[in-house]
Amino acid sequence: MAHSSIEMSRLEIADVQRLLHSSTQGLSTEEAKRRLEKFGKNVLPASKRKSLIKIFIEQFNSALIYVLLGAALFAYIIGEFVDSIFILAVLIINATIGSFHSYQAEKTSVALKNILRTTAMILRDQKSLTIDASEIVVG
Repeated sequence: MAHSSIEMSRLEIADVQRLLHSSTQGLSTEEAKRRLEKFGKNVLPASKRKSLIKIFIEQFNSALIYVLLGAALFAYIIGEFVDSIFILAVLIINATIGSFHSYQAEKTSVALKNILRTTAMILRDQKSLTIDASEIVVG
């Protein structure tokens, strides 16, 4: 039953049904359970949450930040310590604020993902049902 979606999209409906051992009446409840056990839930893999430290470090991954870090280093080398410290302080404040916003946005995204559930209409035992999209199986 492992066929690429590109190949399947080019086939006639009857051919797809034959390959997937399905029909226009849908699957039986038992067959759907068997396929769910075999193939797993219809969900994307959960992404690993970034730590606050990693988010903070990523705030410095920008060409403009590199230019400002270079300016701070140059100011330090020529003896302009106040300017150098000021530039570094602004960069750290900017990274702190950016990290906080990114962390909050990620938390909000996770919360929304947990609240929002997608449903789908399917045929089981020749009856139309609405199920959680994670329970959709091949066929």
